[in-house]
Amino acid sequence: MTLIKHSNHRIIQSCVNISLLCCVLFANPVKAASPKEVAHTVAQNIVNSTQFTLVDKPASWSQKDSYIIRFNDITVEPNQTYLAKTKVVLDLDEFENQRDPSQQKLLALSHTPGKLKVFHNDSLVLESTSKKNQFFKKVDYQLNHYASGVALKFVDGDTIQLEFTPFDAKPNIILAPIYADTGMRSRKTKFLFELAGKKAPFALSKQSQSSTAKWALQTRPIITDIDDKLDFSDFRYFTGTILDAMQQLSDYYDTDQFLAYMEKHQSFFFTHYPNILKQREELNVIAGPFSHADRFMLLDDFGPQTAAFINSLAREGRNLSFYKEKQMFLKRALEQIQYIPRLEDGTFTRVTPYPYTVQSDDLFMGGLFLIRASQYLNDKALLEEALLQILNFHKHLFDEPTGLYRHAYYASIDEKASTIWGRGVGWMAMVYVELLDIIPPEHPKYQHLLQNFIVFCDAMVTYQNKTDGRWHQVLNDDTSYLETSVTAMFLRALATGVAEGWLTDPKYKKSAHLAWKGLTSQIAPNGDVKGIVRGTPIFPYPEDYKKHTPRLNDPRGLGAVIYATIAMDKMLKVYPDGQ
Repeated sequence: MTLIKHSNHRIIQSCVNISLLCCVLFANPVKAASPKEVAHTVAQNIVNSTQFTLVDKPASWSQKDSYIIRFNDITVEPNQTYLAKTKVVLDLDEFENQRDPSQQKLLALSHTPGKLKVFHNDSLVLESTSKKNQFFKKVDYQLNHYASGVALKFVDGDTIQLEFTPFDAKPNIILAPIYADTGMRSRKTKFLFELAGKKAPFALSKQSQSSTAKWALQTRPIITDIDDKLDFSDFRYFTGTILDAMQQLSDYYDTDQFLAYMEKHQSFFFTHYPNILKQREELNVIAGPFSHADRFMLLDDFGPQTAAFINSLAREGRNLSFYKEKQMFLKRALEQIQYIPRLEDGTFTRVTPYPYTVQSDDLFMGGLFLIRASQYLNDKALLEEALLQILNFHKHLFDEPTGLYRHAYYASIDEKASTIWGRGVGWMAMVYVELLDIIPPEHPKYQHLLQNFIVFCDAMVTYQNKTDGRWHQVLNDDTSYLETSVTAMFLRALATGVAEGWLTDPKYKKSAHLAWKGLTSQIAPNGDVKGIVRGTPIFPYPEDYKKHTPRLNDPRGLGAVIYATIAMDKMLKVYPDGQ
């Protein structure tokens, strides 16, 4: 049982050299190393790669799928009218033409106190007046809620002009072209204005009595950001997962090697979060570091992150730095999980791409938090909630022909997603082993859980690449590339199942050994891990997943690699030398 412990030619030649270097690094992977050595090497590489530094840089033009018009480049006077102008650029492809052949979108917007007029190709299409800040809310990836909107049929080169008379000295307008049916941002519809050879989404001007406005391109405010291209130091679900995996590594091998890193990671967040939050509010910045702690609505906004806080609370108690702050986040997470939208049977859902979407990733995002919180608080109801979720996710996502799981189920239209995505299924596999590890065998639902797990593991063995040992990005499509994070997740499930006696057929042990060979072939001696697919939304077609490429050391799969090494070590202790 796992318990929380308390204590040009030259350029071409350079590219060739880099390619050769990568070949050298991965030509001699860590296949001869023990699981313990692999775990420590990967974890130490994460430590060495994390940059706990902040830098000042211009904010991105698009903020969490919205454009923000700030009039900070103009001296603003209340009750004076200001203009913003842009042109519509349609970056269409086959899917977008199928998705929305009319190219009719909603221009959605919210604004600070003032009077707003919106013109489309010089025609007035919307007027809005408000004496207070209008409603705006970040809801999901690519989805925000706005105060108002107008349906417009866009043609490439159309103009949008806004006339705004602010009632205060810090005016701004948040807007985006969105799909009318889902409310999600249309990323193929863009705003771009060119002036004097330079480009920005909007040009701004103070209204003039003359016929010619003096336009100037909007500039971006300077904000504080993390100097870390892979976001290792951010408040993200994958950093929470990495920290939880490091905690398990520390417990299993009885080492304090990574304790300082875990505490430094969380101290970095709590030290800088208040100032960054204040800056975000003052500059009306939506994106940037720690933005998920600000949104705190989706399970992956807070689940694994808070689980990592729980680990440190259990480990250090009241002597812990930022003890009160971590307790506050735990309380906040316990409250927020009650507001996650659910089906009638209690299943966690999201609101994108359709209302009431069950997404496989969320089983881990919410399940890990529930399990760690139940252990720390000795709250059986939280454990029962986690058990309810895994049984319901099985019910809604199980794919009978393969024995695997679809990436999503759209309850509002009663359809399953098109694709059996590797890591999406892998998240579920990890929750199975977490729960089977702590649910007592006499529990009335234990056998149901175990049987679902065995059927699942049978399918894992079936779809494993028998030459390489890894699994494919699209699990039931062997033309898709072999992917590392799902391999780590499935290895964890198989090796743990063998070690704990849940999986007794020799095929599972054989599969685990083959998976270990495949996984370690992707790990360089310095701990770099290749073949991990980047962040992946619910795509409409399997081909989209196949084109979504992996990258070196993507943090979304590194926690799973550490978990997998621990599981392999456990199995080898029970069955040494492949017995």
